[in-house]
Amino acid sequence: MKTMSPLRIFHTLWTKPLKEERTPVTLLCYAISFHYAKQMGAEVVLHTDSLGAEMLSFLPYDEVYIDLDDIPDNITRFWAYGKLYATKQEPLGSVHIDGDVFLRDPQLADYFKTNCDLLTQSEEGDDWRTDYTYELSQAAIGINDLPNGVSLFYPKSYNCGVVQINNAELKKKYLDTYFKTVELSLLDPTYEGRVQQIIDRFGDKGSIIPDIIAEQQFLHEIAQNYKSCTILNDNIRKDALAKGYTHLCTAAKYEMKEDIENLLCGLDRTLLAKIKHSKYYK
Repeated sequence: MKTMSPLRIFHTLWTKPLKEERTPVTLLCYAISFHYAKQMGAEVVLHTDSLGAEMLSFLPYDEVYIDLDDIPDNITRFWAYGKLYATKQEPLGSVHIDGDVFLRDPQLADYFKTNCDLLTQSEEGDDWRTDYTYELSQAAIGINDLPNGVSLFYPKSYNCGVVQINNAELKKKYLDTYFKTVELSLLDPTYEGRVQQIIDRFGDKGSIIPDIIAEQQFLHEIAQNYKSCTILNDNIRKDALAKGYTHLCTAAKYEMKEDIENLLCGLDRTLLAKIKHSKYYK
């Protein structure tokens, strides 16, 4: 059961994993995401660290929680850690949207009135496990001492651009599994060596993303015995266009600064002007 009214949406920005050259596009995306969320009439709050609070100070969030400062530096490879940490602090039924998710149609708010135990953006396509990033990330987590109830070889995954958990038992299981996975991976004495071998072999450190497993795959596996719903159907691109849903979920967005800037200009010139005056917008 949901416990809140009205709709509560939360962003997270944990700056430790953020590459400096990606900051301008990140600010633009958060501004657009915030704009559309407020158009729904939602309460929109932010969980961040001290630097993130300064970077996003131009956005009038209903509340800003500076609760991510103490996350250790050695966890940054698990970039979703800040999101899951914030989820733990939020009331049941809060909706997390990534900073690059744009809920362009206010009618999307109807999805958040669901009686499902879990609502996510979509299921990943059938080809997601064949991607070499998945194989690198799987090796980076390792195969020893995973929490009970999850496997590296489970075949399905959710895209977590939007996550709303409405079942307390499911929320606890998911968060406990995620944090235990991070702990075990980092305590594994072979972890750093294994990661370095992957980096040496492929020369692409940025493609090691353990959270496509720990955040996305494990959520699907844990939730399989609960009532789960998605916003988008199997034809994700077509359905997203029809429903007014945008998720700039790949690194390609960092090459689209001008286009994203123009989008914000058409929505809110004042917000754009504030960003351009920020010392973080270089």
